[in-house]
Order: sequence, then structure tokens, then C-alpha cells
Amino acid sequence: ESHETFSSPSLAKSDKKRYFQLLRSFNDKIRHTWFEYDDQLLALLQNIVSIRKRLPLEWKLLQSHNANEGKEGPGEVLGEVANVPEEEDDDWKHYGLLGKPKEIPYSFHLHTSDMELALHHDLKQHEKMLAGVRSLVSNLAECHEALGRQVDTLWK
Repeated sequence: ESHETFSSPSLAKSDKKRYFQLLRSFNDKIRHTWFEYDDQLLALLQNIVSIRKRLPLEWKLLQSHNANEGKEGPGEVLGEVANVPEEEDDDWKHYGLLGKPKEIPYSFHLHTSDMELALHHDLKQHEKMLAGVRSLVSNLAECHEALGRQVDTLWK
């Protein structure tokens, strides 16, 4: 019995030390890894929102510029042939989120190639941002699994 009482405080002390090491490791992973990924993901999502706000405006400007030059509508920009009948009253097209672009009267100095370049650049950036989001979500999932393993170890 004296041997059990002697080893019991020693065992409790080593368990406590191991427990605090695991807890410290868990806290460090949360503080340094999880929050870092979370902050990066927030920044990426804010950039995506910014790009998505610009895309309809750029598209509408490009379409209005093409219409003013007598070109075909959406098909020409995408390299397709559009079979959209010409209508006199196209106001219904501007009832979306951003409405009719107010910059149309001021966009006479922009060339169609400049607007296409801006649109294509934003689309490329959007795709890069989505790839970054996929990567960060994957990293967050790995971090989540590692945290789960640490919690399982803590409960043993």
C-alpha cells in the first residue's frame, strides 16, 4: 500500500504535466494556425466581394459601349454568336442589383479593349481568389482534424 501511495502523487504530477503540455499545444495551434488561416480567408472573401461588385458594372459598360458602336451584344465579347433580337426598350436589363451604370455618359473616352481587359483581369483575379479559398478551406480542415486529435488525446 505504501508503494501505491508513493507512486500515486508521482503519477498525478506526470499526468498533470502531460495535460498542460497538450493544452498548451492545443492553444498554440488555435492561436497561431487557426486564426491565421481564418484571417487570410476573411481577406480573400472580402476581395472576392469587391471583385463581384465590379463585374456587373464592367459588363454593363462594355455592353453599352458595344451597343453604341453598333456591335452585337454579349456573344461578341465571349466569342460566341448571340441570337438576341434587337429591342428598342432594353430598360428591363438594368433592374438588377446595381441598376443602370451611371458612368455610361462618362465612359466615351474608354476603348472597348480597355474595358475588355479590365473585365478579363477581374475574372482572372476572381478565379485566383477562389483557388485561394479552396486551399485555405483545405488547410482549415486539416487544422480542424489535428485539433480534434489533440482533444481526443486530452480526454484520454
